[in-house]
Amino acid sequence: LAKMLACGLETLKDTDEDQRRRTGVRRFFVVQGFQDVIDALTNVTVAEPTEFRSFDCTTMYTKFDQGELIGAVQHLVRRAAELVSKRRRLKLYEMGFRVPVGSDKARLDSVSDTKYDRDEKMLTFKLNDALSLVQTVTRNIYLKNGELLTHQVQGIPMGTNASPTLANLRMMEFEDKYVGGLSQSGAKEFRLTYRLIDDILFINNPGIETHLPLMYNSASVELTESSRDDRSSVNFIGLTISTNDGQFIFKPYDKRIDFSFPVTMYPHYESNINHHIPWGVVWGQLHRINQICSQVKDFLNWSYLLFSRALARGYPVKKLRLLCGRFAQRNQREDVGGAQLAGWLRGKLTQAARSARKRN
Repeated sequence: LAKMLACGLETLKDTDEDQRRRTGVRRFFVVQGFQDVIDALTNVTVAEPTEFRSFDCTTMYTKFDQGELIGAVQHLVRRAAELVSKRRRLKLYEMGFRVPVGSDKARLDSVSDTKYDRDEKMLTFKLNDALSLVQTVTRNIYLKNGELLTHQVQGIPMGTNASPTLANLRMMEFEDKYVGGLSQSGAKEFRLTYRLIDDILFINNPGIETHLPLMYNSASVELTESSRDDRSSVNFIGLTISTNDGQFIFKPYDKRIDFSFPVTMYPHYESNINHHIPWGVVWGQLHRINQICSQVKDFLNWSYLLFSRALARGYPVKKLRLLCGRFAQRNQREDVGGAQLAGWLRGKLTQAARSARKRN
């Protein structure tokens, strides 16, 4: 079910992206992670001063009305099937899902029956059977605590594979209905709106105070604002986003830095683990930081923090220096040459090592 719902969601999202290119109007705000936000905002010029408003949906999983959720999800999945059937000139009753066993994605296709093909290792679901499965999964959640068996009749469980996509599709229906009912100029106020399940970001939407209670007009959706006081930047799904001369600037955000106590991170170098793992951790984090940071100064500052954490876990300085050179050679940035970047990274490592020696 999780794979089928994800397939339906992606179909709707792709169709919405085509519409955005033609009209400038977006009706689906879903993103899968920080990279989607970076890709969408890079090379976008925005009016300044830029206002960032972010909100958390604090009751998403626990308060959804199951009947409303089932109806919304079935409606959107059926719409996705209609889009594919028209594109491929098929009848809607011919449509269904092909779900491979394993990690591959499901796809909407012509399906003759609901069955499991052992030779192809493929599950196929007729569309109506897939829609029925939404109700079966949502309505049949039970929790056992000792001898007490409880039937969940409100909300959806956070632990099932399908729950995040069920929640995403329910929120998508709110957004689709509301934005679809606005004038084109009103709908364009949402062109820089992004949502990762229960985290929502609005950029330069002057009517947001009016829009929110009308768009998410359900007792099951309670929003708490998480914007910064000056609204000139925002922390959103692992990013800090701001603007400079109308261009968006990105750098990582790690809420653990704000904690009042130290947080132990990364495996200790002397742990009973494969010796490749510690270096994979540092390499992966360097790549993530480099991928996010718009400016080289932010990349270097976050690299310093990474090196400090690695040294605190016993990582040898000599091997970190070698890694700096290899990383700079294989991951070129447009704003600095590879050799210069390697030198700067080694400089940050030297600073981190000096600070570590002073602390010790």
